Amino acid sequence: MDAMVQTKLGFYYEQLDDIDEEYIYKKIAGAVSRYESEVQIDCEPHQLRRVMKAIKFDNPEIFYWFPEKSDYNEENGVLKLSYMTASAEETRELLEKLKAKKKEVLAEIRKIKETKKNEVTEDALDEIHNLYEYLLKNIENAEEELEKPECARSIYDVTGVLLQEGKGRAACLGIALAVNYICSSLHIPSVLVTGKAKIDDCDYVESWAWNLVKVDGEYYHVDVAAALGLPKDKKYKYLLLDDEEMKELGEERKWSEEIYPKAGIKEE
Repeated sequence: MDAMVQTKLGFYYEQLDDIDEEYIYKKIAGAVSRYESEVQIDCEPHQLRRVMKAIKFDNPEIFYWFPEKSDYNEENGVLKLSYMTASAEETRELLEKLKAKKKEVLAEIRKIKETKKNEVTEDALDEIHNLYEYLLKNIENAEEELEKPECARSIYDVTGVLLQEGKGRAACLGIALAVNYICSSLHIPSVLVTGKAKIDDCDYVESWAWNLVKVDGEYYHVDVAAALGLPKDKKYKYLLLDDEEMKELGEERKWSEEIYPKAGIKEE
């Protein structure tokens, strides 16, 4: 079967430890892109977990793959691949719908520029600003779904944001993946960040995901999920922050700073 998506060697691929993990990444990503039922690999379980996370975070388009349910037999090296869709045909249909929705979103972002009476340019700063505004208007946070015994898997991926009736509904991870997915078509580098934060009225620090986007040679934090529901005068609280500004939010925000790009520092 031909590949249904073109998988990428992204930021998380670059964080893998050695050439063996890189090879496993390519083998699994290729098999998933072709909707294969299994793939032969040779690795330790901890390596496999790292690689599967890297593939998922680098490739929002493979929302149909269910890595948590993929079964690895260490003795014979066979990884049984699990999918959330019933067939390759269904997956292709959803991928086409996703592409169509992305085109619609890009057109809406362009309209936002025009209503502001700005010259329609490809300026990355404008693009990120308008994408942020679009998402705040068109999605709802679904973090409360996590409290339920069973919640829709779509809240964790791009389909929760882009393929729902009416407004999209997604948790922070799904929203951050959607930002990456759209930014790729805007030719804006975007890295999904995972860490911890104490958002809104939450009385505990929880796992959280957001983005680092690259504008004019510098990375900045963008957290759409945290901004959902904020009043107009505070809605830009989480848009284009450097590392120090992110820490000063007072949310006990933490992430692995030694891994992710430094925000607010011009790259050489």
